[in-house]
Amino acid sequence: FVLFLVTARSIFEIEAAPAPPDAIHIRVVGHQWWWEFDYVDYGFVTANEMHVPLTADGTPRPIYLDLESADVIHSFWVPHLSGKKDMIPGRRTLLRIEADRPGEFGGVCAEYCGRQHALMGIVAVAHEDDDFREWYVERNERLVSAGLDITRQVESSSGSGTQGSERSTV
Repeated sequence: FVLFLVTARSIFEIEAAPAPPDAIHIRVVGHQWWWEFDYVDYGFVTANEMHVPLTADGTPRPIYLDLESADVIHSFWVPHLSGKKDMIPGRRTLLRIEADRPGEFGGVCAEYCGRQHALMGIVAVAHEDDDFREWYVERNERLVSAGLDITRQVESSSGSGTQGSERSTV
């Protein structure tokens, strides 16, 4: 019993630790049947593809994922970056990840979420810091050339019929 209490307290303290100033925050929303990655610090959204920097000045750069579900229970899992983390509608879960090498890593929704569950693949791309900046700049240039303002939020109707705010996913 004492071991349980010590372990529970340690887990709570680790999860409650504040994010360092250089951390990247990404809001991840599981939808039937796709993933939304909202780069809170950068002002844009991607679909089914998550890009993260590997390091900042040679030290690991922490990535904080704020996990949510828009509809049913999902489970975020990119084996190279973290263990599975359930996403329950109406609850937010925090997951800290750090990429330890550059590359492209596959992930999935590890919780059956309906008939098209197999479509919920994730592509996670870990970049060296300079390559991440280059990807970000190139992405912004594509959005501007397409006539989209990545800093402007527009109202749109989601599949559930509720009003929400979406940013470009070009």
